[in-house]
Amino acid sequence: MVEAPRGDAVAPSSFDGIESIRHINEGFGVVSIIAHGRHDGFVVKSAAYNEWPKSYIFSENVIAGHGNLDSLLPNGKTGLYVALSCDLAGFDLDLPPINAPTVSFVEKMIGAEYSGAVGMLANSRWGWVYSSYRLQSEFLEMLFGQANGDPLLAMSLSEARYPYYRDLIYGQNYYGDPTIRLHLGVPSETYLETDVREWGSGRVYALVTSDGAPLVGEKVILSEAGQPVAEGFTDQQGAATLNYNFALGENYAITVVPEGGLVAISYFSASLSSDVNADNEAALPHVFFLKQNYPNPFNPSTTVSWSQPERAPVTFRMLDILGRTVYESDLGFMPAGEHTIQWNGTDNSGATVASGIYFYQIKAGGSQSTKKMNFLK
Repeated sequence: MVEAPRGDAVAPSSFDGIESIRHINEGFGVVSIIAHGRHDGFVVKSAAYNEWPKSYIFSENVIAGHGNLDSLLPNGKTGLYVALSCDLAGFDLDLPPINAPTVSFVEKMIGAEYSGAVGMLANSRWGWVYSSYRLQSEFLEMLFGQANGDPLLAMSLSEARYPYYRDLIYGQNYYGDPTIRLHLGVPSETYLETDVREWGSGRVYALVTSDGAPLVGEKVILSEAGQPVAEGFTDQQGAATLNYNFALGENYAITVVPEGGLVAISYFSASLSSDVNADNEAALPHVFFLKQNYPNPFNPSTTVSWSQPERAPVTFRMLDILGRTVYESDLGFMPAGEHTIQWNGTDNSGATVASGIYFYQIKAGGSQSTKKMNFLK
């Protein structure tokens, strides 16, 4: 998102605002903005030195023919935005004495659900380009270095490196979720298995694993209506017990956010079951859960197991690493309980697939889960 190859280029080759939005929609972990700005947008292409004709990305559709944040696709491809532009974080400039008629860029970006930013580092007032690019460069270096993916720590370290940029430091702020950390490598997949059968006694259980091994010392959080209400930590077996005064009919979520791993969430509703055939009911699963295949890696075949709490139509699907379906089977309606299916490494035509990483997916009614497996010839 650099304004031009040269600041005084008469005919720069950079993207215009509309093309820039399309580019952002491809999804990036970090978007770095080096351009002239105003509180509701920034220049991505201009003739000469920040002169018209020029093209902007605006927080709203201010001028036809320019990019705007309403064109971001709600595809979950959010990122961390880092900007040295003037005024992009001027969230108060719509108040007296400025009375700007449009919403600030940072407010619109942070508030854009599933398409904006999880965090944004930006200037609430001026961002002198000649100096602020050094502060921005130091922030990015620290983010991927000493701060180990922590934006707030990277911000602190970069400001300590240039303490004499006081006017910039006073105006530079971090917006968004302060707990967000960037993955600096491929995160491990986290598996969360829950047992809620004792919720009536005020207890639920969680088992947290990764690649079949227990995750020890990870925080497990119980939430009600989006608010944390209880927490625990996994023991040497990866298990945690959560105690809470559950309310019948309420919806709950159990979440684990492991260091260096992907977030795992399990949902359940506190509900009563009939005491008819109570012994059989107790044996039935209370939540949908897809287990890790076994063996893994495998050759020539592997077993996929899952549990479903109710009768539902089930589909089994295998996808390659590019997300293309290589095998699919409609298993029809299946009863509540534990189920297994074998896959022998062949596609829908019966040909053996190539060695590599594949993803298996079980969809049972409205529930769906996907996990990774490795096929070795």
